[in-house]
Amino acid sequence: MSQQVCRTSPVDSTGYLFGTFRRADGDRRPTTGTVRVEWLELLVSAGSVTRQVVAHEGQAADGTYVICGVPALATTRVQAWSGRDSTGAFDIEFPTSGIVNFDLTVGRTRYVREQFDSTVSSSDTTASVWLRRGSGRAVGVLRDPIGQPLPNATVTVAGTGQSARTNDAGRFELVELPSGTQLFEARALGFEFLRTPVNISDADTTTLSYALSRRVLLDTVKVRAIRAAAMGRDMAEFESRRRMGIGKFFGPDELSSIDPIRLSDLLFRVPGVRVVPAMGGDRILMRGFGMGAYCSPDLWLDGMRIAYVGSMDSFIPPQWLRAVEVYPRAAMVP
Repeated sequence: MSQQVCRTSPVDSTGYLFGTFRRADGDRRPTTGTVRVEWLELLVSAGSVTRQVVAHEGQAADGTYVICGVPALATTRVQAWSGRDSTGAFDIEFPTSGIVNFDLTVGRTRYVREQFDSTVSSSDTTASVWLRRGSGRAVGVLRDPIGQPLPNATVTVAGTGQSARTNDAGRFELVELPSGTQLFEARALGFEFLRTPVNISDADTTTLSYALSRRVLLDTVKVRAIRAAAMGRDMAEFESRRRMGIGKFFGPDELSSIDPIRLSDLLFRVPGVRVVPAMGGDRILMRGFGMGAYCSPDLWLDGMRIAYVGSMDSFIPPQWLRAVEVYPRAAMVP
């Protein structure tokens, strides 16, 4: 199918994303615009491994779009726009077939700046974030696997700063949402984290209904071994730095216990680190020196400094990590 749609070679194993491209205000006329798909690839050369973000863009015409060249089993970040209208940024998992059908809607968004720390001056832009808002409204219900209401779960639309908790009937309401395709998130203690794209309407209230799966917790297995030898040199050095008592450390045991969906799920546990919702995903901020300013931390991966734009969450899947070290001050780094 990929060979016919994308005119690729028979040995090309990539797939494609396709669907309709509409407006969120109910206008059913064909819409033109741009669709961008990004994913992370590993490049192995000369004995080293580097990571790079690959992006493919395509034009929507006559109300439809096709983006070719996406690897099977890739986790992609998708966003689309048409003039001043756009979607949010959301994730799509590609199956082994490499073919995904997803209908996009673009809508109007307004941008607001919010202060997240009242102890600093309102003129300090490092203590504020830009959020996406609009006139959309979503109501819905969360249930457990057997259909019972799920109370006290947290729901949000990514990048908006708008969140709510479900009531005893599992119901929730979110307002002032940007319209179009957005990333809906829900979490509850003891259940799997839900992240799924939804289409928020400009013209009507959007109704959502989801059942969350229970997390499978395995019994503790105790393994006795010569730890340093089993882990290798890098992990032995990690444990040596941990014993110094400086910084916050997450080793294989902690990562397995926490089972983070995003890197920010780890970092919000670190004193002095702020995880703030923002347009491109949660921003990771640390308190800087002087005047209460905040700054984005440096990111080092396998001994190399990594330049990243936007959210760390969209750059590093936690499943790739064996260990994480966090130092709130540069002087604390060994």
